[in-house]
Amino acid sequence: MTRNGRIVLAAVMAAIVLIAVMITWALAHPSPTPTPAAAPAGNATPDPVITSFHMIAEFDCPGGTASVPAAWTTKDATSVSFAVNGTALPNAAGYPVSGTAELPVPCDGKSHAVTLTAKDGTASVKRTVYVNTQQPTPPPPGAPDVSAFQILENVTCTGGQPLLVAAAWATQNATAVSFSVDGQPLPAAAGFPVTGAGKIPVPCDGAEHVVTLTAANAANQTAALSRPVNTTVAPPPTPPPTTTVTTTVTTTVTTPTTTVTITPTEPVTPPVTVPDDPTTTPDGG
Repeated sequence: MTRNGRIVLAAVMAAIVLIAVMITWALAHPSPTPTPAAAPAGNATPDPVITSFHMIAEFDCPGGTASVPAAWTTKDATSVSFAVNGTALPNAAGYPVSGTAELPVPCDGKSHAVTLTAKDGTASVKRTVYVNTQQPTPPPPGAPDVSAFQILENVTCTGGQPLLVAAAWATQNATAVSFSVDGQPLPAAAGFPVTGAGKIPVPCDGAEHVVTLTAANAANQTAALSRPVNTTVAPPPTPPPTTTVTTTVTTTVTTPTTTVTITPTEPVTPPVTVPDDPTTTPDGG
């Protein structure tokens, strides 16, 4: 074998040995399996919240089933439902997630639990209020009776003048009705009907006032029913910004020039200058 052949053979053998060493080291030191990156968590949907739920706590009704007004507000809810004494009401009414409705409650002189449930997917929250139904004692035959009297309980006004608050009422066996606010009767000239609707003037002072409806018959028998009205004085509106405009006025006064001509009343003789006579002496000689 020539010298060059031996060099080539030695190089090939060295390469083979190097490759074998690298394979052996790789088998003894395997690369760690990469841990897949955790997928970022999506935005968690907040649980629904019932921010308010109100119903009339004491409700007068003649029997059967009463329609009791309700008002509610929710946050982050996609649907709401109601139950009375644990029995779900039909959802066919399509109750809004925030709004008002009249809910059917048994009118049997007992207390009933009304539960509002707000949902968002699988999360839900509940709130329960209680409605006491009352069956009023029927009046004697022929006696007047106020069977219904409703008026806005919470109003906002600007202050100053009395606020006309909407009201509705119904009476039986009455020939006339009258109203009073905080014990002060309103003028009878308003001509309120024995059953109907109208507007009652209530002071706008941020205080609570009591409006009383009195029904009377021809025999001067009376029946009365009162309702509270809470007034809230709204802050005055913000005045518009004031813009000040400064105007500079320059006045030029021109005085006319008057020319006065003076004419003398007598002619004026100009002085006569006499030249000196060289031949004349001062003494006349």
